[in-house]
Amino acid sequence: MYRVHLSEAERKELHRRAHEPGVKPRTRDRLEMVRLSAAGWSIPQIARHLEVDEQRVRYWIKQYLSGGFDALPDRAHVGQQSVWTGEKVEACLLYTSD
Repeated sequence: MYRVHLSEAERKELHRRAHEPGVKPRTRDRLEMVRLSAAGWSIPQIARHLEVDEQRVRYWIKQYLSGGFDALPDRAHVGQQSVWTGEKVEACLLYTSD
């Protein structure tokens, strides 16, 4: 069973992060999972409350336990480099402006 225990400093940090301007809803939900776990809620209770799958709650609690608060926000999705280099865009603009 996964259970989070927060120090007073960690509680304050959780509150600060949850109320930061621009925090994404998914990150806020993950912070709520951590908060509820620290309050003694079980994984099934948290899942029902947030209307998500138990596996998702378990995953994010494990992420927090291994990586702290920085493990909760979405990571940037790095895709393939664009084939449209500045030179190609400029060439197209020159071609279409004639």
